Amino acid sequence: MTRVVAMIADPYDRSVSTAVDGLPGLPGLPGTLGAGTGRGEGFTVRGGTVPVYVSDAGYVSHANDDPPNRHFPPVLARSFSLQVSAFAGQEPSGRSRAGAGTVEIINDGSLDGLTELAWDGRAVRLFVGDSGQPFSSFQLVYQCTVDGMQWNEEGISLNLADRQLIFDQPLQSDLFDGTGGLAGSEELSGRAKPQVYGAFFNVAPVLIDPLNLIYQIHDRQMAAVSAVRDNGAGLQPAGEVSALGLDEVGDWSPGSPDDDGTFITDLSRGLIRLASSPVGQITCDGRGDAAGGYVETTADIVRRIALGRGPSRLIVEPTGLDQAAFDDLNGKQPAPIQYVAKDGVTMARAFDELLGPIGGFWGFTRDGRFTVGRLDVPALANATITEKDIVEAGLSREPMGRASWRRQVGWKLNNHPQPVDGLAAVLSESEKETYSAEIRFATAENINIRTENKLAEPFSIHAFFTVEADAQAEAERQLAFYGAEPGRWRVPLIDGLFRYWIGDVVTLRLWRFGLEEGRNMTVIAISEDVDRNETVLELRG
Repeated sequence: MTRVVAMIADPYDRSVSTAVDGLPGLPGLPGTLGAGTGRGEGFTVRGGTVPVYVSDAGYVSHANDDPPNRHFPPVLARSFSLQVSAFAGQEPSGRSRAGAGTVEIINDGSLDGLTELAWDGRAVRLFVGDSGQPFSSFQLVYQCTVDGMQWNEEGISLNLADRQLIFDQPLQSDLFDGTGGLAGSEELSGRAKPQVYGAFFNVAPVLIDPLNLIYQIHDRQMAAVSAVRDNGAGLQPAGEVSALGLDEVGDWSPGSPDDDGTFITDLSRGLIRLASSPVGQITCDGRGDAAGGYVETTADIVRRIALGRGPSRLIVEPTGLDQAAFDDLNGKQPAPIQYVAKDGVTMARAFDELLGPIGGFWGFTRDGRFTVGRLDVPALANATITEKDIVEAGLSREPMGRASWRRQVGWKLNNHPQPVDGLAAVLSESEKETYSAEIRFATAENINIRTENKLAEPFSIHAFFTVEADAQAEAERQLAFYGAEPGRWRVPLIDGLFRYWIGDVVTLRLWRFGLEEGRNMTVIAISEDVDRNETVLELRG
């Protein structure tokens, strides 16, 4: 039987119209036509995705397949090559790096219609199987995204990118419109609303209504506001709007002298209101996003952002999420953290900032599920690689960066450091240091590493831990892991296509290099060329 590479793509066709039964569409709503005025009339939706099926050798799915009896014409002139790495550089810093090159579709004129479709950002799935087998037996080897199309008289080329591309859009998609009140003052028009996650410290809220002294900390339901300070001096809580019998903070009417120096909260909207004008800078502590329940671990915050943030719903649970990977990371790193979104940060950058400090990475599985991981000492192996599996004279090892003799991991990040001379005079020197310091560090070091390795380096990380003991434990873990000079093994395989993925653990057993008993190593990069039947693994160990 012949190996077949099949591709299913889902470009967008503006000319497609779909009739929808039931309630009518709203007049003027983009994407609807012929909106009725009565219940049950239905409406028509403009545009929709249209599946495109092609292959390199020709294939017809079987009658019981999904889709059944589908012809995949042999117009895929060039298959694909895949390169994916858990991280760029010496250590994990968030996103994995991946790309699938270009696929070329032969076009003799019969496929000109494909050039009229919208391809950017649309899903592509690549399958491999045997020509005589049902499509249900084909392996989904990569799900990716189109990042550009070119065509000429002979063919159509699709540039393929990893699905990470979908997260290159703003995390804070909800903006102030500047019309006053809770919508923000005119000066705030077009500015992103703030977002806070976990147990945040010393955040400067946004003054959205100067007349009524209303500030916003978070753009939706939050868990708690534990402290509000004016130049570091604490204000007194006067209650939550729901407990006070109010609909919103604007309904509060502070007037007596006893109200001075107090505030109320509206946790459902992430708001506070002061009873009297502040002397200086207002800052807050509390617990952030609670829309769907409060979250405070790295894995849970990343999952919360992926599932419910951005301008559109990008990941659908559970099919779009590698739940086991998130559970595993929560088990490995259950410490509470804080994360305060900076203006203009993308979702992808937020994932980088969250996962990088704990040696983590994020990306997508072969079948397109959003996943996370952490580089650790390899545990149980998924497979064993020996000399018979490796291309002759192809094995090599090279340094992977410098060893670390000291690891410093940050905790209690101050989200709004304040100058000492601007803080209230009633504060103690210790309190002034707390509110002026940018961050604190937990340190783990081993002088013996520096003695043994003259090029070993110290390393500092601005992390988001809220408890010193958790930062200390992470510093010690990283020192144990990065203290030895890491090695990157390049292993070209004879027959390894589609068998491995980032984070897999393999045992490398050779008769040389001290590997006679085998050593467990982690797959940190993969290169696959389908046309050449080539697979190269990079292993850390």
